[in-house]
Amino acid sequence: MAARMAQASRNIAETLRSENREAPGTASLEFWANVQARQHDDAPVAQPNNETFRQLNYIDARACQHQHEAAAGTSAANAEDHRIHIMINGELVPIDRHIQEVRAALGLPGYDIRPPLERETSSTYSCRI
Repeated sequence: MAARMAQASRNIAETLRSENREAPGTASLEFWANVQARQHDDAPVAQPNNETFRQLNYIDARACQHQHEAAAGTSAANAEDHRIHIMINGELVPIDRHIQEVRAALGLPGYDIRPPLERETSSTYSCRI
């Protein structure tokens, strides 16, 4: 079955290239290859048109969006210097500090630990990495 899956994946990739179509996400492609591998050898490559495939497209889009948001959050969180306000003798004092030093002193990881803001997205979201 692994050989049929590999061949189906190659056939799908070739079809997408020849039709100049953008490939769906990883989970969608894996499902498509699984469906295609179960067909007889000379079956044409046809994209699944069922709810499972649509749901996997949505999952792939959300995963891609999450990766982009995490990358954007990480780059913002890893900026060299941040202005922090520290209260000294009852007064807020702005201090520019290297954020990695602050993270290390507080024992925090080098990435944003807050979950991303949840918002509704379109199912046609396309990931281009």
